[in-house]
Amino acid sequence: MTAMFFPMAFLLGFLAMVGQLVVLRGGLAVFHGNELMIALMFVSWFAGIALGSMAWGRRHGRAAGASRAWPVVLAVLPVAGAVQLALLYTVRAWLGVPPGLFLDVRHAVPACVLGVLPIALLVGLAFPMAAERAPGTGEAGRSLSAAGRVYWLEGVGSLAGGLAYTFWWAGRWPPVRVLGLVEVIALVVLAAGWTLERRRTRIPESASCNDQSRSAWVTPVLWGVAAVAAAALAFGAADRLQVRLDGAYWRTLAPGVRLVELRESRYQLLALGEREGQFTLYLNGMQAVSFPEPFEVNMRAHFLMNQHRRPERVLVVGRGLEGMVQRMLDYPVRRVTQVSLDPAYAELVEPRLPLTERHALADPRLARVSADAVEYFAGTPERFDLIVLLTPPPATAANNRWYTREFFARCRSCLAAGGVLAVGLDSGENVIAGDLERAVGTVYRTLRREFPVVLAAPGARMTFLASDAHGAPSVDPAELSRRFEGRRLARSDWFTPRHFRVLLPEERVVWLRGVLARSETSWENTERRPVSYLLNLRVWDLATGGRLRGWLDAVAALDIIRLGGIVLAVLLVMLAIHLFLAARRTAGWPAAAGAAAGVFLLGFTGMGLELLLLYRVQNLFGFVYSMMGALVGVFMLGLAGGAWWMDRRVDWPAARMARWAFLTLPGAGIALCVTVASTSTGRSAVILPWFFVMMLAAGVLTGLYFPLSVCMQMEGPGTPAAIAGRVNACDHLGALAGAGLTGLLLLPALGDLQTPVFFALMLLLLPAWGLLVRRRG
Repeated sequence: MTAMFFPMAFLLGFLAMVGQLVVLRGGLAVFHGNELMIALMFVSWFAGIALGSMAWGRRHGRAAGASRAWPVVLAVLPVAGAVQLALLYTVRAWLGVPPGLFLDVRHAVPACVLGVLPIALLVGLAFPMAAERAPGTGEAGRSLSAAGRVYWLEGVGSLAGGLAYTFWWAGRWPPVRVLGLVEVIALVVLAAGWTLERRRTRIPESASCNDQSRSAWVTPVLWGVAAVAAAALAFGAADRLQVRLDGAYWRTLAPGVRLVELRESRYQLLALGEREGQFTLYLNGMQAVSFPEPFEVNMRAHFLMNQHRRPERVLVVGRGLEGMVQRMLDYPVRRVTQVSLDPAYAELVEPRLPLTERHALADPRLARVSADAVEYFAGTPERFDLIVLLTPPPATAANNRWYTREFFARCRSCLAAGGVLAVGLDSGENVIAGDLERAVGTVYRTLRREFPVVLAAPGARMTFLASDAHGAPSVDPAELSRRFEGRRLARSDWFTPRHFRVLLPEERVVWLRGVLARSETSWENTERRPVSYLLNLRVWDLATGGRLRGWLDAVAALDIIRLGGIVLAVLLVMLAIHLFLAARRTAGWPAAAGAAAGVFLLGFTGMGLELLLLYRVQNLFGFVYSMMGALVGVFMLGLAGGAWWMDRRVDWPAARMARWAFLTLPGAGIALCVTVASTSTGRSAVILPWFFVMMLAAGVLTGLYFPLSVCMQMEGPGTPAAIAGRVNACDHLGALAGAGLTGLLLLPALGDLQTPVFFALMLLLLPAWGLLVRRRG
């Protein structure tokens, strides 16, 4: 089907990107928003593509004509995406994970293998099939150029898919409806392609009756299937399937609880359940809050509001609409400001509140802001007497940023003189030891770096109270009782001054003070070294059996010096291989082998930088869930642009290709790694666009190397399709290794400062190999 080759190669990238984003967002939603899932799912994605490409490349001409079926693979991709999403949504059922248990890495591995690998395998098969069916693939050189052409066309399609998903569908359309729409698009393109092909190609009279009849009925059948799919989408078949899928997800998450509403916003998957009048809100599969709970809300609200002698301006970050904000408005405050990133949270919670609580939210003293708290801090001129963080625990990179030194510094800059910052943290009510002690101690030490006064109140969810003034916060029940009685509140349901003694028993306060004194040697949690994130993973692992202890210990022990030793060892192995094979191979093999290693290393570095930049965006802005499509799409744009530019230089002399392969592109990659490492982590008007520029540059470097490597394989064995499949497999195996090592090892161990330094060390292997190539001529 040569008439529609270019649109269909574009469609391959478009469908692959949309399928990837649907599956990635589904995995993040099911696995509590943990960014480790991005790494694991990328590993499975690239493993599937590499396996598919290698499988086709090893075909060596068998099953001649099978590549004609590559349009069928395109049509199957959206259907496969829906099946994969269903597998991810029901992961608890088929892994036997009971409700309430934290899903961690050991559950994620089989989930990714079954929930991601099959669709990626189809994408991997489609690439060499498309290269084989490209127009003008009779000669080897033109066939190899066709592989580069498919590569950049696929990249442009991926950009279009990423942008469409990010700015049109994400948070507006449920994922099954999106897949239904792209299935209709695929069928229409296939039907149009077949129609054009039939008009351009006259069937010879000598053809058999079967061939003539098949050509006659295929066109109306394709258009008929496309029309049926479009009608099914228009009449809500995809939405009904989504409802069934949501129900299956909910039954594995909270059996016996009525599902009130499930909504995928731009930022997360929200699910609200109800049982006997009690509502529970789940965010990405984690229980966030239950309401109404008047007793608990009153205890905590009155405790917090009396930490300042006279709070007039109060800021609540995160939740609070379930009752906390209403109780704060019972005090004689001038203003209470509630800041939350996701407006879907309020849209789900507010209609289910009791009537009196909903009326309280209409108080003119309440200001509700839908924005990222970091951005709000940077732009607000207000100074607050009390800032309360009602944020989730630092179990993900996005949530960890509420507990970093940089964020605490922003909070301090927005506090009035004598103001108090209250930070809640899950802890042990009776025992705090081991990793839990280090996790608690790390937040305590990080606060001490910014505030001279830091007190701690005990409880299953302990509270840190930080201020720049002695005597402002207090854990003395008598002092808090005096403050409470001086307020003369018109309403204080469920609470009396005696409750302060229940909340703050003297022996527990003294015990907690001793725990924190022992933990003074704990780490400091920063945006560049998110140790609270790692420690929280260790705490969760201990609570669920400790099966990841070996991996977590390896992460904790890793440093850049050990990794530098690994790079040196790899260099010595390369030298030994060269010396062993120098007399056994043809003169051109070192350049070809080095180019194959180069496409692996550039794939490794490109994917590693992509994941690192995604992590930085998540850490700074907290909305990689909504911006993932645009970020990955920009990377694919660079990939396409680099491949397109190099694809037009296939006639370069071998020496020039070698210089680019072993010196120019590795040097540019090292410069990019240094740029990424030196880029500030602060928030500014240009930092997000600059991240997009660096993402684009990483894609360009990776894209430049692919057609260059293909051309340098021309003297080697294999058909053009086999060479295209082999190079594509090397590229995606490098991306697989980059995603896995970066997400699961390098970022948790080294942070985002030393990780690009390691990438630069890895790229030094290519100039070293280039010296060997030069010696061989």
